[in-house]
Amino acid sequence: MFSKNKILKMFVFSVLLLIFLFQTTACARDVSYVTLSIPDQKPQEVVKNEVIITTVEEKSELKPQNWEWKEKEQSPPLEGKNLLNFRGIDFYPSPNPYLNKESFDSLDALLKIREVDWIQIRFFLYQEGINSNKVIIDETQDEVLEVMIEKIHQSGRKVSLMPHFILNKDLIWGALIEPTNEKEWFSSYKEGVLHYAVLAEEKNVELFSIANEMVSIWNRNEEWEEVIKAVREVYKGKVTAKMNCWWQEGYFQAVLRMNWMSKLDYIGIAPYFDLTNKKNPSLEEIKNSWTKNRHGLNVVQELEDISENFQKKIIFLEIGFRSVDGANIEPWNSESIVPRGSSVKVKPDQEEQALATQALFEVFLNKEWFEGVFWYYWPTKIVIDSNDITWTIPGKMVEEIIWSNFRKERGEAK
Repeated sequence: MFSKNKILKMFVFSVLLLIFLFQTTACARDVSYVTLSIPDQKPQEVVKNEVIITTVEEKSELKPQNWEWKEKEQSPPLEGKNLLNFRGIDFYPSPNPYLNKESFDSLDALLKIREVDWIQIRFFLYQEGINSNKVIIDETQDEVLEVMIEKIHQSGRKVSLMPHFILNKDLIWGALIEPTNEKEWFSSYKEGVLHYAVLAEEKNVELFSIANEMVSIWNRNEEWEEVIKAVREVYKGKVTAKMNCWWQEGYFQAVLRMNWMSKLDYIGIAPYFDLTNKKNPSLEEIKNSWTKNRHGLNVVQELEDISENFQKKIIFLEIGFRSVDGANIEPWNSESIVPRGSSVKVKPDQEEQALATQALFEVFLNKEWFEGVFWYYWPTKIVIDSNDITWTIPGKMVEEIIWSNFRKERGEAK
């Protein structure tokens, strides 16, 4: 499958990735609101084809409360006239890098789930620090990406390829870069993105994202239009970009001025919006919070306005909820205390994760401008742990919630 030289190079890349990789998905806030820490976990050894899951003891609004996780037989994705166009899962390289046997075993398990028709994988771009002007390409990841793309396509599913930006020295959110020479930076960034746009074209990737939550420089209309134009010259598939969420009206207004988004095929959003102001809300309370969240925003209306403004449909390119008490309050928060400013450490809560997920489907499934979703995340090692407090999907109540909603057709009763 891989040459010896390629294996050695990819091994080095994997080691570097483990050193620098972090999980960061935060709304557009100032630096003090960016989170980097990953809560400690004590996973139990897994990986059997059939495992009984222990769910939370409290009575749930969702059924089933107790169910079995089973690795399914491989089959092509489900078809239906009115299903969501994007029924996707984000195959995120955690805890292992992509180049790992356990990672391919996990991908195999994901490709057996009929309800899923899109898989999202990531290519990594680097720069040395927050003020650097040069973007670094690491081609050692290319071959493993190509193998995964082929494997996904062989299963009858489609691929979304998205960049993930890492700062080698400044361990902060890559979206907060401040290059000293933006012209030089955009030229270098375009070169990096084009390298993977060419790969995407060669491997028939169906959806390519030009950028991922580049908060500090989203408002550079001319530069992003040039990136999109350059990508379209080498890549013939659909083009998108992943915007992040916001917590103030001003940022929403700024999004409406990002005219370059009209050049995309789809607008991508990572809707990790703060929802209610309480732990253990009801399903109805979470649903209502999408039209009036704890900051007073009507997120549903604002997303609809964005779609209307740019005449583009929206994909939720990344969204998920941690299996913790209070996950809905700050869905982006990976720290041991949620919400920030409180004093109680998080505790496992699969029910709130499942309720928040169900609420999102019920709010957005029948919106004409909503094309679908990539759920975050399917890990590169399947570990079944009832005390897990991350966003992972396998073996939790949320897994069946996602599959059951992926089976629903638009207009179907909930």
